[in-house]
Amino acid sequence: MKRFRVLASTALCVSACFLQAACDTPDEADEADGRAVQDVMPREVLMTDFSELEGRTWVLVDLCGEKIPEDARQVTLEFMEDGHVAGAAPVNRYHGEFIMTDEGLEVGPLASTMMAGEPEAMDRERAYLAAIGTATSLGLAEGDVLVIAVENQELPLRFEAVEEP
Repeated sequence: MKRFRVLASTALCVSACFLQAACDTPDEADEADGRAVQDVMPREVLMTDFSELEGRTWVLVDLCGEKIPEDARQVTLEFMEDGHVAGAAPVNRYHGEFIMTDEGLEVGPLASTMMAGEPEAMDRERAYLAAIGTATSLGLAEGDVLVIAVENQELPLRFEAVEEP
């Protein structure tokens, strides 16, 4: 029993380290257009009209400064008219609620399916769900780019709109 507790504690510590490493990056220029994230979305920008977001699928292209590999499963986000969000994480599907408050954006609680996947995909999934669950504000940048600021992170989540056929 003691060995199980040590293994469980070690696994928890390793997961926490991967999660922290996934979203902790230095403040740097956005490689996509050469502008700093702060130039794209100042911290005080809060979006209150979600009509431009609803009914569209948004694909994650940057996870707190980590570019998403092109060969990875697409991570998606959809805003529903009823105040819910849903999408595909690197391995599982997820859904939850979102609301704008005086303090900013709140997402969650989130629920997801419980399938297992490759370790790299599972690490990215944990990092993504933790980040989207601590979203503080969002805005639209030029070129249909959705930028979501995340609590305690210098760089935000960045999504691009998917053109529906």
